[in-house]
Amino acid sequence: MRRLLIAVLALLVVAAVVHWLMSRPVVRFSLGKAEVLVGAPGVSSFAVREPGGSWRLYPASARKVEDGMLLPGPALGMPALQADGSVFVLTDEGLRWVHGSQPLVPGGEVLMVLRRDELPADCRLEGVIGGKQALLSSPVSPATGPSGPRKLLLCEGAPTSAKLRPVFDADSEAHMPPGEVPVLSHGAPAFAFRGDDGWEAWSLQAPNLAHRAVADGCKRPGAVFAPGGQTLIVPGRTDGIWMLSVKDGRLTLMAGGNLGVSRRVPHKVGFRTQPALLVAPGLDLEGWLQIYQTHLSGGGRASFGAGFMHHYGVVMSTDGNLMTYAQASFDENSDTPFAEDLYLFDFAQPAPTALFLDTRQGGGTEQGPFFLGTGGSLVYLARGEVLRVEPMPLSAREGTP
Repeated sequence: MRRLLIAVLALLVVAAVVHWLMSRPVVRFSLGKAEVLVGAPGVSSFAVREPGGSWRLYPASARKVEDGMLLPGPALGMPALQADGSVFVLTDEGLRWVHGSQPLVPGGEVLMVLRRDELPADCRLEGVIGGKQALLSSPVSPATGPSGPRKLLLCEGAPTSAKLRPVFDADSEAHMPPGEVPVLSHGAPAFAFRGDDGWEAWSLQAPNLAHRAVADGCKRPGAVFAPGGQTLIVPGRTDGIWMLSVKDGRLTLMAGGNLGVSRRVPHKVGFRTQPALLVAPGLDLEGWLQIYQTHLSGGGRASFGAGFMHHYGVVMSTDGNLMTYAQASFDENSDTPFAEDLYLFDFAQPAPTALFLDTRQGGGTEQGPFFLGTGGSLVYLARGEVLRVEPMPLSAREGTP
């Protein structure tokens, strides 16, 4: 009996230590209620949609609601962040640009980029490519309307001398099939979508002329641009992870496995450097999403961890040392609500451990987390609230905004 009691006490001590490691204090700042969060890799500002539909833009230094500025509205769709922290917003009046915390430009902090009469009917702001240029889309034909294919339009010269032109190569315009959403490159002026023949990568390699590369037969979801935007990583026709060269269209095998995609959670991946690694979820043999690290140079692939739970939602810091991810248990074929736990992992620590951040309702889209700028500060949504988190004191991390 005494031995049993000692064993139980020892187990409780171990459990307490594990709990302490997983729940070390973090500094949190609440920025009020919100429903949607918009961020971008390496960008220090972020935008949130508040209850009621208004959007607010925050700098990386935000600690309270008043630190954000209301964006013009009502917005049609979501705002799109530039690399410098400014933002494009599409409204009924037209496409506007808000400089946010950037230096003032002639005309004030909010500029009209293109008036409504300068935009095509049923226009949609798709986002920003290369960290700078706004990408829009509109129906190819008025007859098919919003439910038909869409042509991609590049906004050049924004914000002060903007013009809109279709994206095209030597043979044709970029037309995206109905229901598709483009994948945007943050490192280069490029985008991709699933076309009739497979994933199409369009890059703006020359003035007024784009280049089109096609991963023939690769039509499964989950493609993502590698850093620099010169390579599109795509799922193979039947299996494997492949690399499509945006420049010359060559399709080469990167590694075995898969780019795990679930209908219940957003598909997110990240990248590490030295060596260059893709960090992404993949489906194991039992059907669980597990995080894998795969060499971009091809061949090597290793599991980050394993367990009878789903691990997904990878977001990496700019330097590739910090990673956030989610853990949950859910049935892919069910719509039963589930909760997910958010964790932070520091690859640079001598003996890294997963730091528990929060629990929230699982499977939400546009909820973050995002790393702000080049530092370790995080922002995400949980329980209908915007939370800005410092995983450790500011003095402990160089470059934290």
